[in-house]
Amino acid sequence: MSILPFRELKSGTDYWVEDHVLPNALEIAQRCISIPTWTLGSPWRAEPWPGMRAPNALTTEELAQIERCVKTRLGISAIRPQNHNDMGLSGHNHIQIVGGSEGVARPHVDSASICDYAAVLFL
Repeated sequence: MSILPFRELKSGTDYWVEDHVLPNALEIAQRCISIPTWTLGSPWRAEPWPGMRAPNALTTEELAQIERCVKTRLGISAIRPQNHNDMGLSGHNHIQIVGGSEGVARPHVDSASICDYAAVLFL
């Protein structure tokens, strides 16, 4: 697996901030926080990602709204959800709860072979 080199991210090039993409953000946050089963990351387990996460965060309609926004910003016609690879890594449509210092714009994959694009929704 080739590791992505670190570089400072630039607003408008590497990431965008979009307000009001989902009109029901509070409802979504409350629904996601009430999920009973979470997978723990660091510091509880030796994982490259922090906090805790759970799959199936957004409904089909909510995910479609986010994907439309991402496709428009990137100028692409389609988004292909990543598949489980040999290492079993996949993060499609997960909610992740992290500490305040982790909630910043940064690369969210370790390898370009895993993912071409990533969208992070802060609720």
